[in-house]
Amino acid sequence: MTSFKEIKIAAILPQSQVLLVGDLSATHTTLALVEERNLKLLATFHYNSQEITNFTVDLKNLLNHIQKSYHLGITSACFAAAGPVNKNKGYCQLTNTSWDVNLKIIKEETTLKTILLLNDFEAIAYGINVLPKKDIIIIKKAKSNEKKTAMLIGAGTGLGKAVLVWNQNHQSYTPLESEGGHADVVIYSKRELELVEYIKKRYCITNVTWEYVLSGQGIQNIYLFLQGLLPATATAEVIKASHYDPKIISKYRTKD
Repeated sequence: MTSFKEIKIAAILPQSQVLLVGDLSATHTTLALVEERNLKLLATFHYNSQEITNFTVDLKNLLNHIQKSYHLGITSACFAAAGPVNKNKGYCQLTNTSWDVNLKIIKEETTLKTILLLNDFEAIAYGINVLPKKDIIIIKKAKSNEKKTAMLIGAGTGLGKAVLVWNQNHQSYTPLESEGGHADVVIYSKRELELVEYIKKRYCITNVTWEYVLSGQGIQNIYLFLQGLLPATATAEVIKASHYDPKIISKYRTKD
């Protein structure tokens, strides 16, 4: 059983209807209890995704824990997974992990009866519709294009993308899931071509996609590439000792 860190946020009121929701990605997997009526966050459970080998088994153990600790029999859930979801919305092989999400097996082996499975950036795109304006930061001013087709992009372990199309009838954006992070990277210079050739050799691949350069692993790839071209720095040994952890590389970004 994979260990998890539990954070209790709010008390669960009697007779409240509670849902299980989850953000499943290659680095962190977070599951949470949410009150259905007002979407109040009640508790969260945090996993290291690379320690998970069988999501269904860990999910079953978590549901048993919730039953014993919170006296709740959870039957409904929604999971946002970092990978392509199949046509019938019942299966997802996460892009950068060894495990998958199979709703048929989950329903057979757990108490869950109603489950919605979404691509992670499709789920985030739905959230754009309810995000308060005070939580939006403009990083580059431009002419406003409200209600026009928009793009959502986010760099994590890999690179997530989604397209948002304005729905006139619903007066909100409709997300279109996308695996745009797996499109081939565009090369503009000789140095970038050298980087791409380095990544091909490192991973024994023929096509280098955006997530190999614009993501956590991209930070690592670029650093290792430049390390072979530039003089060693004072922090090079610290970064090497971290196994070229993108977080440590980022920490010394102004010094190395």
